[in-house]
Amino acid sequence: MRWIPYETFTISINYPPEQVKLRLTPIVESYRFFRLSLKGHKAFHGMIDNNKFTIRPILLYRNSFAPVIIGSVKKDKIKIIMRLNYSILFFVAFLLVFALNTSFWSVFVKTVVVNY
Repeated sequence: MRWIPYETFTISINYPPEQVKLRLTPIVESYRFFRLSLKGHKAFHGMIDNNKFTIRPILLYRNSFAPVIIGSVKKDKIKIIMRLNYSILFFVAFLLVFALNTSFWSVFVKTVVVNY
């Protein structure tokens, strides 16, 4: 099991890179911070450049652990990186350090008090 959710993989394709942009455009809309309605939206939001894209799924519920999908298109391959949002990664790391620190000091204080 990995400590940090991070995945890299490559997909081989049989069509030109321009076709990838044409296939992604119908399912990706531009990012909006606030949505009034969840009806009529596409599956993903993000940005698509010439040979790169960064997208996230649009969910009907709150899920901070939804992946950020970063892709780059080369001649006959798409390289994809799936990772957590950096703010969520920082929060989980902070929580882990806080929990380990608290448990360390609770054991240390018990040991000092017992041996005193």
